[in-house]
Amino acid sequence: MKFKSKHVEVILTLDAPEDMDVYEKFGLSAYRQHILLRITQEARDQNALLTIKDLVKLLKSSYSTIKRDIKHFRERELYVPLRGIVKDIGPSSHKSKIVELYVKGYTSTEIQRSTRHSLQSIERYIKDFSRVSILTQREESIDNIRLIVGISELLVKEYQELFIKYKDGDHKQRVEELIDNVTVYDSPVSFKKNAGMRM
Repeated sequence: MKFKSKHVEVILTLDAPEDMDVYEKFGLSAYRQHILLRITQEARDQNALLTIKDLVKLLKSSYSTIKRDIKHFRERELYVPLRGIVKDIGPSSHKSKIVELYVKGYTSTEIQRSTRHSLQSIERYIKDFSRVSILTQREESIDNIRLIVGISELLVKEYQELFIKYKDGDHKQRVEELIDNVTVYDSPVSFKKNAGMRM
């Protein structure tokens, strides 16, 4: 029996400023993989899942190439949220995996080499994690954290789980350093606890 999937309209970023950094440093294959990870996560953040067929069209690549890219990520335990395989590969996004590597003591450059992400992207994930951690300590609601940091509710929850997992263990000092070295608010927006955002 076949079931028809519900189609959802999503907005995807096929060309981001940091993409060329990845291309220049690691080549065409890494460039494609970098975009693949980003757009599958963007779709997931909008409550949709792409298929391999979608990726073939969007990335102008062959089915076997996309399958090979997915295998590459699986071998590195990076999560690629795709329809049909999403339940098999775990709950955490590639952003959480990258932050977790950093918390465990890897440098941004080591993570860049391993995941083929741009340094700019890696640093953004780490900063967002740090801001979520601070706001979690302040007992802000998930909705307020999502609005302040500008990330999905799903990613807020993943970062909170990471924070809880590592805030008191062997990597406590690394987490504390991250929290000490970040500003929660990037723009001059006033925020009142439990009252949402106001200008």
